[in-house]
Amino acid sequence: MLKQLRIQNYAIIDDLVIDFKDGLNVLTGETGAGKSIIVGALGLVLGERATDEVVRRDKDVCVVEAVFSVRPSMLRQLAGIDPHLNETLEVKRELPRRGRSRCWIGDRQVSLNHLKAIGNFLVDFHGQHEHQRLVHVDSHVDFLDGFARLGGLRQKVRHLRRDLIDLRRKIKETKESLRCITEQEHIIQYDIDEIEQMNLAPDEDETIEREIQLLSHGEKIIEAGAQILDCLYEGDESAISKIAQAMVLMDEIVSLSGEMDGLRGSLDEAHVIVKEVAESLRDKIASIDLDPSRLESMRERLVAIERLKRKYGKSLRDLLEHLVALKNQLSSREELEQQIARLQARVVELEEALAEVCLDLRRRRQAAAKRFETRVEDELKALGIVGAGFRVVFDEIDEGEVVGLGENQILRVSDSGADYVEFFVRTNVGEELLPLRRIASGGEISRVMLALKKLLAASDEVETLIFDEIDAGIGGSLADVVGARLAELGKSHQVICITHLPQIAAAATTHFAVGKKVVRRRTTADVTLLDERGRVAELARMIGGRKPPETARAHAATLLRRMAVR
Repeated sequence: MLKQLRIQNYAIIDDLVIDFKDGLNVLTGETGAGKSIIVGALGLVLGERATDEVVRRDKDVCVVEAVFSVRPSMLRQLAGIDPHLNETLEVKRELPRRGRSRCWIGDRQVSLNHLKAIGNFLVDFHGQHEHQRLVHVDSHVDFLDGFARLGGLRQKVRHLRRDLIDLRRKIKETKESLRCITEQEHIIQYDIDEIEQMNLAPDEDETIEREIQLLSHGEKIIEAGAQILDCLYEGDESAISKIAQAMVLMDEIVSLSGEMDGLRGSLDEAHVIVKEVAESLRDKIASIDLDPSRLESMRERLVAIERLKRKYGKSLRDLLEHLVALKNQLSSREELEQQIARLQARVVELEEALAEVCLDLRRRRQAAAKRFETRVEDELKALGIVGAGFRVVFDEIDEGEVVGLGENQILRVSDSGADYVEFFVRTNVGEELLPLRRIASGGEISRVMLALKKLLAASDEVETLIFDEIDAGIGGSLADVVGARLAELGKSHQVICITHLPQIAAAATTHFAVGKKVVRRRTTADVTLLDERGRVAELARMIGGRKPPETARAHAATLLRRMAVR
């Protein structure tokens, strides 16, 4: 329930605080006084779009704050959007003349979409042009489902349909991947064969480059190596023979002084090292192949490797990894085919589940439609349409996701199910039932909307209902009936209504008068909570004008007493 609304620097409002009550709250005032501006400000704080034009002239920012008391059942619904809420909910929005607006819930700044999502649960707006919603047939199924409380099934349909759409999209993407592989299979296989026939090894190009370097200078390396071997091992004056002589002499020294024993060990190590170097060098020299054909084959091999590297734009290691990827791509064809088969089986399961839920939803709608028709007819008759007739006409939708039913039958499904629902109405005795969208009278459509709101109120968790000039096109005794209906609605919901009709205003439990005043040469809107005497004066103005005659005052007092008795 909306407990308080504070508006600063919004349109012609300077600084205004309104404390709303339970039941039927009515705002009245002359045309242009600012009544609808108050509703607009409430929409702003609940996430409606706005422009900087609503900021009061000569002000930099407008601020709207609202305080709600929230029932525990509503808090449970809102927990999915915001788990931090409690039973007193304070919302605030700032709209600067320049820059982006900012929103708060309590002391937490939130996004506009977050605020709007919560606002949809708090307040139901019925503006003076909302009756046009009834002209759009797409809304009719929503009214019927609201009456029958089929929101849970609707949500199930929506989720299943979304899953089906996602699954079909995944199948399409997987088939496209399979098609690409199939179309390029011969190209992929050619690349695999071209790389595989080279029988490449990791870093082979670097190994070949080193071998080419060795073979290119083979004779010089052999000649120099032979000289080194002569110096180290094979010559009469080689290093190995000199170290051997030194070792004999060192043995004599060690026998005379133990302090030299460590040096004897070092000579042993030097002897081993020189011998190992010489033997390794001899082996490497012996392995050098001076055959020119060997060098040429190595060069040809390197050229072939470099050509592959240039063709695929990769290093040798990357090229080998690319080969693995190509093989995996070919082997994935079978895997993709199996995946498509699994996905298609899942599609069949989803189609069966979706069709079952849609057909269950259809049965429940058709069962509820009979009760709905009777209740709407009763409400319309109470609202002055004596010859009222109301029917819910069903058909299948012609657009939506296609679901197979077997035996070549299909069901087209939208997020609201598989049913086309349209309201047909008769407003005069003897006339035929016609589509509601063909009703020309705004007053009749307004009454149909009020009847629907009355019926849906019992199943509507939204506690606050806003009616902005619902009295368009009605008057006389019918206005008494509308006032009584709004008052009755106020017993289960908080109702805030802007009206020009004294009969509706007289039915209020709380009555606010909206007017204008001039403060410091600036016009500003003002709201006054009326007491009994103030209500009589305001109703008299609504009946008889700015200077109502005494008869208007008497009529106003009688109207208040009559509505109080109801």
